[in-house]
Amino acid sequence: MSVAIAQAAHDTLVAMFPSQRPSFDQEISAELAAQPTNHCHTFGLDLGHRAAPPILAVTLNSGTDPPTPPARPSLFTCHEP
Repeated sequence: MSVAIAQAAHDTLVAMFPSQRPSFDQEISAELAAQPTNHCHTFGLDLGHRAAPPILAVTLNSGTDPPTPPARPSLFTCHEP
């Protein structure tokens, strides 16, 4: 599940803040490297890619201004065992 969440967050943030893509790419690379590569990993990547567009649509149609991301995002940090 953490792979799907990380991928969805990455894709959503890149769409909202494209100038910060290198930072987001670095964060997700580190997060994914810490996860075992197996069927669940592959499924999580796919699920995350598919979840991002609806998340983005809801965010962009909410009537609020998008938040300013932190200089060094830590949204991909996972403390699950």
